[in-house]
Amino acid sequence: MELHQILRSGFFLSVFLWAASSSYQIYTVKAILLGNETDRLALLAFKDQITRDNLGALSWWNDNTVHFCNWEGITCSKKQQQRVTALELRSWGLGGSLSPSIGNLTFLQKLILDNNNNKMPTELGRLRRLKYLNLSGNSFQGVFPVNLTHCSKLRTLSLFSNQLVGNIPVEIGSLSRLNVLYLGNNSFTGVLPSSIASLTNASGLQDIDIPQNNFSGKVPSDPGRLQQLYHLNMEENQLKARDVSDWKFMDSLTNCSNLQILSLHGNKLEGQLPNSLVNLSSRIQVLAMGTNQISGNIPHGIGNLANLNRLTLENNLLIGGIPESVGRLARLELFGLSGNKLTGRIPSSLEIMSLSSLSVYLDLSHNSLVGPLPLEIGALKNLGALDVSGNMLSGNIPSTLGNCGGLETIGVPESIFQPFGGRSAGRGGSSKMQLRLRSMETINFVEKKQRLRKNAGIAPPPEDQFPRVSYTELDRATDGFSSTNLIGKGGYGSVYKGVLGTCQTIVAVKVFNLQNRGAAKSFIAECEALRSIRHRNLVKILTSCSLVDFRGNDFKALVFEFIPNGNLEKWLHPELDGHDHSESLSLLQRLNIAVDVAVAMDYLHNGCQPPIVHCDLKPSNVLLDDELVAHVGDFGLARFISKAKESSSTGMSSSIRIRGSIGYIAPEYGAGGKASPFGDVYSYGILLLEMLTGKSPINNMFKDGLSLQKFVEMAFPNEVMEIVDPLMPLAEDRSRGHECLASMARIGLCCSNQSARERMNVSDVATKMHAIRNTYLGARVY
Repeated sequence: MELHQILRSGFFLSVFLWAASSSYQIYTVKAILLGNETDRLALLAFKDQITRDNLGALSWWNDNTVHFCNWEGITCSKKQQQRVTALELRSWGLGGSLSPSIGNLTFLQKLILDNNNNKMPTELGRLRRLKYLNLSGNSFQGVFPVNLTHCSKLRTLSLFSNQLVGNIPVEIGSLSRLNVLYLGNNSFTGVLPSSIASLTNASGLQDIDIPQNNFSGKVPSDPGRLQQLYHLNMEENQLKARDVSDWKFMDSLTNCSNLQILSLHGNKLEGQLPNSLVNLSSRIQVLAMGTNQISGNIPHGIGNLANLNRLTLENNLLIGGIPESVGRLARLELFGLSGNKLTGRIPSSLEIMSLSSLSVYLDLSHNSLVGPLPLEIGALKNLGALDVSGNMLSGNIPSTLGNCGGLETIGVPESIFQPFGGRSAGRGGSSKMQLRLRSMETINFVEKKQRLRKNAGIAPPPEDQFPRVSYTELDRATDGFSSTNLIGKGGYGSVYKGVLGTCQTIVAVKVFNLQNRGAAKSFIAECEALRSIRHRNLVKILTSCSLVDFRGNDFKALVFEFIPNGNLEKWLHPELDGHDHSESLSLLQRLNIAVDVAVAMDYLHNGCQPPIVHCDLKPSNVLLDDELVAHVGDFGLARFISKAKESSSTGMSSSIRIRGSIGYIAPEYGAGGKASPFGDVYSYGILLLEMLTGKSPINNMFKDGLSLQKFVEMAFPNEVMEIVDPLMPLAEDRSRGHECLASMARIGLCCSNQSARERMNVSDVATKMHAIRNTYLGARVY
């Protein structure tokens, strides 16, 4: 071929390749655009099916100025050209139906809608890339959705706490990549071998949690094939075991070398515990088999389970003595053997009573034990509750019991005489000890996940300057955390009014719901933030409690001074709480509150070392006392900021994603910005405009580009009187009122500027607000 022919051929080939490449690029762009639009429409369709949004969480989902990838709860993939890969709407209080359009989010890998109220569509089975599915805590009804077994990449499947019924389909065995299976607290029925035995194909399965159903039949005989299994919870079902062959599953479980939690509590297991029980994994920490019909002796080799910290065999038919090998369980914290037919003495050797780690509960009640309480019981210095009532013990209560400094609850039989002090009471030198014998609640020690109690760097606030308070005291103060004492509820917990101690101090007890993701971190954040701050406009913390409750579950609470007039939100929006409109705040009262909040924020930003950014300033976090003085509270999202705007040495990074409240959170946080004082200034600006207008930033009127700021801006400055809260009583001097309101609007608009650089700093805000109030009161400011 001649040279010019070769060149011509090369030229046409280049043109062809360029054209093909251009066509491919055009096709790719179109595909991306179509994919993006498909995802956006699917999300909007999802929103349309939501009939209840108590927190206004989805209020921004119709904002065309914000890309859907930046909507709250949405995560997109950069690799997949901004396709939605995660939808996380945890505990948002949503109600309605789960739109079938969810099946159009074909790149979705994580779907978390727990603690909402929805209905389940079959289109979920179209999400072939789905890896994490959490639909727990809803009201889903019907049978197990077989279509979910088409999601072959699933690693986590949680349908916990719904209203599902029927059998678990055998097709679930196709989920070979499954690591976590949560199906508890439903009404599933059927025999386990026909429903989950096929899950042995999922060699990576680590966590099976199926309690509180109606599963019947035998426990599958070969769970040992799941060699990665560390958590097996089948409690409160109808599972049976009668003869040796029915207990083969225990032999098989000895092959699960990673097993840490095993609970068969509350089933219908009969017969004797097999000796293979003592050969379970050396890592096992929780063994709960109470409330069955198990007979025979406790295996003598139980002490082989060296890492066991929770052992419950209560309410069975066990006989014989308490094995002395229990004394080798040096890490045992909770020990329950009540309601059996155990005989003999409580071991007097140091073996069992040297369990100085036993820090929560020892329940040997309602057996047939005899003899005295051993003197060595005093070695249990961390013991929180002791119950040996319902036995045939005799003798005196040992004086060493006084060494158990943490002991809060004690139950002893009336056959035991003489209290700790050693003195006899009454005539004749001795009398029956007068104790309020409390009926100890049967413990269900199994947790969904075993929490490690040693948390490095976690230091709750009560140091020497804070009084100690126990769980029992808080339980008593709030009447068992009664709903009648409930005064507030948030994303991480509930607040109860209580009367504490002999001084009858009225307090507010904030109890954290540790089942909610982020609650434990919120507790830590508040502890760190409140440790050393003191200011008249901040809610005063009295103490904290980080222990366990009567069931052995972790318990965390903060105790604050009680602020009697509730939060600012209820005053601005009385319709939310059934308040009388006649209680509305006057202009001067609103001015005072605005000044108080500004001063509090100035203290946090400039009076603390290191400075603290609140990150969640809003009306519901501003409390009003008897004189309507404002106190800023709720530091669950607070961040420490160094002068260089870097995270401090406390371990709470300022660069993590901020989760403030919709409507009050600064726009730069939504784009991944770091926590800064200017974020709080933005929230203050919104709060000020809300106090001015009486309208929440998530009011239904704010849509189609209209926001609270724009609403005020359109009336500023001349027509500001037209937008003020109609419930606000105004003085007769309208000119002075107009000047004050216009000044407040100016500060609010400046603080809530979309650009952080254009906002005022909080010191200037406090100064300006003082000046506005002084001018309104007729004082001249020089």
